Amino acid sequence: MGQPEPSFMNQVQVYRPRCSRCGAPTTLARIEPAAKPGHDLRTFECTVCNNADMLEVAYRMDAAE
Repeated sequence: MGQPEPSFMNQVQVYRPRCSRCGAPTTLARIEPAAKPGHDLRTFECTVCNNADMLEVAYRMDAAE
């Protein structure tokens, strides 16, 4: 039997900002539409202090204005 192929998701490094309150790594909890086209709101939760930070992210290259 051959070696399994590596998963694409195993090769992608997911952005995980530090908590704005305590500095611990956060976990992506939710993604929802933002008011601006081509953007979404991402909620990152801290498992240490239970803080939640929301970031607006452009997911289309032409929406980065």
